[in-house]
Amino acid sequence: MISKKTANHCCVAVAILALILMWAAAGDAQTLKVIHNFGGTGDGNNPESPLLIDGHGNLYGADWAGPTAGGFCQPDFGCGVVFQLTPNVDGSWTENILYNFNLTGFDGNPEGPLAFDSHGNLYGTANVGGEAAGTVFELTNSNGTWNQTILHNFTGGSDGGGPIGLAYNHGQLYGATQDGGTYHSGVVFDLMSVSVRGWYELVAHAFGQNNGDSPNGWLMLDSQRSIYGNTLTGGRNGLGSIFRLAPNPLTFGWTYTDLYDFADGVGGRPVSPNGFLTFDASGNLYGTTYGGGMNSCTAGCGTVFKLTPNPNGSWSESVIYAFSGPPDGDHAVGGVTFDAAGNLYGATGSGGTNDDGMLFRLTFSQGQWRETWTYSFDFSDGAGPIGGLISDGAGNLYGVTGGGGPNGGFGDLGGVAFEITP
Repeated sequence: MISKKTANHCCVAVAILALILMWAAAGDAQTLKVIHNFGGTGDGNNPESPLLIDGHGNLYGADWAGPTAGGFCQPDFGCGVVFQLTPNVDGSWTENILYNFNLTGFDGNPEGPLAFDSHGNLYGTANVGGEAAGTVFELTNSNGTWNQTILHNFTGGSDGGGPIGLAYNHGQLYGATQDGGTYHSGVVFDLMSVSVRGWYELVAHAFGQNNGDSPNGWLMLDSQRSIYGNTLTGGRNGLGSIFRLAPNPLTFGWTYTDLYDFADGVGGRPVSPNGFLTFDASGNLYGTTYGGGMNSCTAGCGTVFKLTPNPNGSWSESVIYAFSGPPDGDHAVGGVTFDAAGNLYGATGSGGTNDDGMLFRLTFSQGQWRETWTYSFDFSDGAGPIGGLISDGAGNLYGVTGGGGPNGGFGDLGGVAFEITP
C-alpha cells in the first residue's frame, strides 16, 4: 500500500514532469505558413532558388517561368520574373514584381540565388538566353522602377555557359556555370567592374579532367574571400566533389584545392552534393547530397554530411543523417541552415508523408544528430522545396517550393513561398 506522503510526492513529480514535457513541446513547436502562392494572373511560376533577405525583412527571389509566354523563353510558361515579398503589419505579405523578363530583350530565364551590393542594387543570372548561353544582370531601383542592365553575355565557350546564381563581395560578383569552359564542364567566374571597360569576366577555374564537373552555382565566401562550392558529378570518382578557390595575390588569380571527392555510395556513403555549404564555429563544413544514404530509394535517399579539416590539410567526411524515403525525406537538396541553438534545418525535394517533399530539423544530442522535427508538403501547400532555407536572424526561416499550391499544375506551374516560425 502506498502512503499518502508517497502519493503526494508522486503527484508532484508527475505534475513537474507534465510541465517539463509541456515546455519541451512548446519549445519544439514549429509552424509553417504559406506567405505567397505563385502562378496567379501576371505572376511568376516555378521558384527553385534560395530567397534573399534585406535589412527590413523583405524577401527577394526569381521565378524561372511566367507570366509572359512564347518565343525564345518557355513556349508555354514565359520568361520568368524577379520578385519582392514585403511583410505587412497584419502578418500578410505583398508581392511586387520588380522585373518581368521578356522576349524583346532576349533576357532568358532567371535562375539561381540573387545578390545585393551595398547600394541596394540586385544582381542575378539567366541560365539561358542573352546573346548565346545566359547572362549576368543588374537591377537598379530608380524611384520605384527597377531597370535591368546585362553585365555579361556568356558565349558557351571558354567563359562558360548556363550560369546559376551569384555571390557579391567588395564590388565583385562570383558565380558558376554548369557548361562551357576549356573542358566543357563548367567554370567558376569572377566578374569585376572596370570603370573604363564596364564589367570584365575572369575565369577563376575551369572544371573537367577529374577535378569536378557541373558545379552547383550556390557558392559560399569566407572572411578571406575564398570561394567554396560543390560539383554534382566529376571528381576523382565521378560522383561529385567539394572545392575551394583561394585568391592568389602573387598571380592575381585563384588557387584551386579539391577538398573532398565523394566515393561510390557503398555502405550509405553520400554522393552528388548540391546546394549551399555551411560552416560551423569550429570550421567544419555541412551540406546535403542528392544520393547515397539509405538504399530504400533508387540510388539512395540522400544525406546530410559533415566535412572536418585535418591537421595535414585533408578533410574527413561523415554522414550525420541518412534519409530513408517516405515518410522520411528523399533526395536532400539546397544545403542546411543553422539556427541560434545550433540545430540544422533543410529540405528534401521529394519524400515526406505525401512524397511532395519535406522540411526537417536535426538536433545534436548525446553524441549524434537526430531528426527532431519534420513537415511534409501535400501539394495543396506546395511541392518540391528544392531552394534551401534562409534565416532572418530572429529564428524565422523562409523558403520556396518549385511547384504545388492552389495554382500548381502541369509542368512549370505554381509554387509557394513559406515561413517557418518557432
